[in-house]
Formats: sequence, structure tokens, C-alpha cells
Amino acid sequence: MQKNLFSLFISLFVIVLFLGCQSSKTAVVTPETLGADELEVYNLFKDVEKNWAMKNFDGVFKHYAEDGVFTGKNNTPASKNDLLKLCQETGDTWKISKVDLKKLSVDGEKAYAEAVLKIKFDGGGKNHKENYELEKRNGTWLVVKEINP
Repeated sequence: MQKNLFSLFISLFVIVLFLGCQSSKTAVVTPETLGADELEVYNLFKDVEKNWAMKNFDGVFKHYAEDGVFTGKNNTPASKNDLLKLCQETGDTWKISKVDLKKLSVDGEKAYAEAVLKIKFDGGGKNHKENYELEKRNGTWLVVKEINP
């Protein structure tokens, strides 16, 4: 009896240990369950993704507000124009191939998104997390804040 109880305990322990070690990857946001405003923001990020992949920096930054606050080189505050210039100067050494939205929420004229950018560069690549705050201005969603946590 004790041997069976011990075997059961070990089996349960291994199962709990295995389940606890499972990946906790956050699912990617998909358009099927989104409301109208959320879908607009989702489509903005799909357009940004397409333009990053083509290295069309003007196409990316058309979605950024002129008065926005963004994260530049070495996590310092940067303007839209600073970021555009940085991308134009360094864009031949890296490429963003994918923008995976992990979280997306809309509250009236404001939205929040978390994304993982898949960046490829000479000698490797990385997944880079960014958080975005957006505002709807004159009927158009714009990124007003970008943070690299």
C-alpha cells in the first residue's frame, strides 16, 4: 500500500512539475475577435509591420504623432524626426521582419498595445518588446508614445 501511495505521489509530482514548466508565451492578437476600433489599431500595426519589412521608414512613421514621445538610442527620449533619422542612418544593418501584437485595448479615443518586434541584424537577431500608447486624432489612430521596457 505504501509503495502504491509513494508511486502515486511521485507520478503526481512529475505531472505538476511538467505542467509548471510549460511555456507561458502570450498569444498573439488576431483580428477575429476585435471590435471596430480595436481592428483599426490592429490594422495600423499590420501596416507598420509591412513597412518595417520593406524598410519604408516614411510608411512606418506616418502612424506616429508629430508631438509624440518615443524611445531613441540608448533608451533616451526622442522625437518622431529623431527616430526617422536614426532609422535612415542605421537601417542597412537591421530589419524588422514581424510585429506580433501581444495585447491590445481601446478605451474611447485612447489605445494601448504591447508588441514583440522580430529584429534581424548582422550576426543574429532578437525579439524586442515595445509598449505603445495611441490616440485617435481627427479620425486617425496615431502612436503618441513608444516605450522600450
